[in-house]
Amino acid sequence: MRNNIAEFLDEKNSEEKRILKKGKFSARIDFGLLDRVRNAVYYVPGLTLTSLVERGLEKVLEEIEDRRDTPIPERPNARLMPGRRLKG
Repeated sequence: MRNNIAEFLDEKNSEEKRILKKGKFSARIDFGLLDRVRNAVYYVPGLTLTSLVERGLEKVLEEIEDRRDTPIPERPNARLMPGRRLKG
């Protein structure tokens, strides 16, 4: 477990050296999960909420794309409507 955290922080530090434009979004998540996230950021030196969320989202998207056997395509419109997408 400790090696994974050290590797994660090494990757995070190398990523921070690059200058990237960042976007902002909000999401509602389970209180228990939110508390675990805050605890991790508090107790892991160098870990930020942003880096934790970015890494987690990247991992989940890679898993989705692996299951699809193809990258997720670009959406046709730049803006997303709030809430769930309507089918049909």
